[in-house]
Amino acid sequence: GRTGDVEMSTVVLAGTGTYGQIYRSTDGGQSWSLVQRLGSASYVYSLVDLGGGVVLAGIYPNGQVYRSTDGGQSWSLVQRLGSESQVWSLVNLGDGVVLAGTGTNGQVYRSTDGGQSWRLVQRLGTQGQVLSFADLGGGVVLAGTSPHGQIYRSTDGGQSWNFVQRLGSETQVYSLVNLGGGVVLAGTNGRVYRSTNSGQSWSLVQQLGSEIYVWTLADLGG
Repeated sequence: GRTGDVEMSTVVLAGTGTYGQIYRSTDGGQSWSLVQRLGSASYVYSLVDLGGGVVLAGIYPNGQVYRSTDGGQSWSLVQRLGSESQVWSLVNLGDGVVLAGTGTNGQVYRSTDGGQSWRLVQRLGTQGQVLSFADLGGGVVLAGTSPHGQIYRSTDGGQSWNFVQRLGSETQVYSLVNLGGGVVLAGTNGRVYRSTNSGQSWSLVQQLGSEIYVWTLADLGG
């Protein structure tokens, strides 16, 4: 069918704060219903769809991962990631491999069973938060951190990480987006940085007006 038919069957989830709740839409975001609060969560910082009805959520302040197997209609606690307080970021690498970026110790956790169990990979330098991920395919993954605005890079699907560089004098890399063909963008303290070699080096593009946060980036294609 028509475009309208496609939109009407589109399920979308929203994670909120200050009450750590999941809302769900089944009509492409035109209407929303409360699903549930995730335990005693205050903020749902991250959501990732693994396909087949499996969805993961990362929360604050208990650094926990929740999991749904029915497309976000119900949720259960998986585990707390170490002694972390935030699960800032989640990325699905496929084949059951998922990464989680945390705070307050700037760690990367890895799951190989679709988020059912997790193990600590490593802390990224002396960073406090892993705020963002970008999956470039072929095992290459980028991570953006705080409080020193650093980029880290993995070439083995998140099993090990190397420091790439600090983006100027930035303090946070809030967002990352892969545009394909080796082009990646990073959103920082009001500025956008760009890499053309799959995240191995970066250059400043521009300051976005008088903004001080580039929280999110989205690739719409074309």
